[in-house]
Amino acid sequence: MLTYPTDKVVGVAPDRGIVQAARTALEASGIDGSRIEVLGGPNAGQAEPTEDEDDGILASVIRTVRTGFGEEATRLKELNQAIDAGQYVIEVDLSDMDSDARDDEKRAAGNALHDAGASHVAFYGKATVEELQIGA
Repeated sequence: MLTYPTDKVVGVAPDRGIVQAARTALEASGIDGSRIEVLGGPNAGQAEPTEDEDDGILASVIRTVRTGFGEEATRLKELNQAIDAGQYVIEVDLSDMDSDARDDEKRAAGNALHDAGASHVAFYGKATVEELQIGA
């Protein structure tokens, strides 16, 4: 199960070709490949859920709160449904920089994902989800 992708730009890709196009576009926009994570795929929905032995009570409470309330919970559910359906979720971890540079990087990542054909492209902040439009 995908947990809330705090401070990441996220998009959904229906197939491996769009994942590769997104990776290429993201790297061309200056985003280091080590900050790109791809989750899911055709066999993802068949995997048995596992519990992390190091997963403490605090992590469990945080996960419950994040998945239980508001728009963030709805979007997280949609991302998990995409993974269960065999699609891919692409997460781009934004670098630590000043807010103007971070906004530029957020827009660049969003545009790269859109250009590659990803859908449901959004930035997941600490307490909000911001839909990223093409060219925004």
